Amino acid sequence: MGLEGSRIGPDRSVGQLSAGGVVTVALATLNYGWSARMIANNTKDIKGVKVHWASVSAPGQVTVRIETDDGAGKPSGTLYDANAVLTGQVPAAGVQSFTFAVLPTTARTVGTAYHLVIETTTGGTTQTLSSHLIPTNPANYPANALTSTDGTTYTAVTNAIPICSLVYDDDTEGASLEGLYPYYTTANNNIYGTNAAAIELTTQGTLTVNGIDCACLDIAGTPAGDLRVRIFDSGNNTVANSTLTLDKDMFVSGKGFIAYYGSGSEPTLTAGTYKIVLDSSASANSSNCFNVKRVTPLSTAAVTWMGTPNSTSDVTATPIVWTATSGSAIPLGLRISAITGGGSTYVGVVGG
Repeated sequence: MGLEGSRIGPDRSVGQLSAGGVVTVALATLNYGWSARMIANNTKDIKGVKVHWASVSAPGQVTVRIETDDGAGKPSGTLYDANAVLTGQVPAAGVQSFTFAVLPTTARTVGTAYHLVIETTTGGTTQTLSSHLIPTNPANYPANALTSTDGTTYTAVTNAIPICSLVYDDDTEGASLEGLYPYYTTANNNIYGTNAAAIELTTQGTLTVNGIDCACLDIAGTPAGDLRVRIFDSGNNTVANSTLTLDKDMFVSGKGFIAYYGSGSEPTLTAGTYKIVLDSSASANSSNCFNVKRVTPLSTAAVTWMGTPNSTSDVTATPIVWTATSGSAIPLGLRISAITGGGSTYVGVVGG
């Protein structure tokens, strides 16, 4: 058994937000409700939560609660802790934090489902929540978004990963570790001329790379040039055998790619820091270019994905000046065929 299909890099759901965008839920009507079902992976108390309101005008009020599960995957109506509730909260456009007035003291049970519930108690004109994304790859079982029109009966949205973050009693944040999604929007990394986009990864052991994985690649207009993929070491030197040239006529916007190296000519990476670099020197402007998007988090404390996005306006410069965007991610990763360390070759599944 080999490492066929193994991957190192950000979770591929990063690319789903780039390709499919955020699904919103309108909560302006009295008694409308939204729930994020999660699975506890620690016993920490929940101090507060962070969500994103896509649009707000003349808002009403909402109640924010953390509830137990009813045994059938729905909110039970019972608080997990008597203090895990806020009433009379007014939605505000953008990222909004809700912190409980008194810290809950009830330890959650690892492996047990809980629900973040937001219900409208005073109707408003517009209060639209960034609710979830719907992946084409497997969802984050059993995490899921649910909605209600009466504040009592909740219905699960098919294959929906909830967008929110939990703030624990030690001020750390948990999102992806409990099946939730901590990103709410995207930003462009246009690839043309000397503009290049990259992701920086730190590897362990010695890796044989058999391909590059990009979960989403948008195309603006008609790029004049092909897309070049390279792996740079920490000194911005191109790793031997790591260059791939991808034909511009072979792409479909938003679909991404997995590009493989030829057998016998796969690059080898020893333990260290590397960049996967995308550029297209013959594509001349931002209206006709490739674009790999980075996703923006609710807060950098909530982020656990592997790899840091980098960009440069001149990939031909000496030295190259890279701009890192800490805490966010772009859907680039390495496909691995072998990992060697300590004299042994690993043949299990790795990566995100």
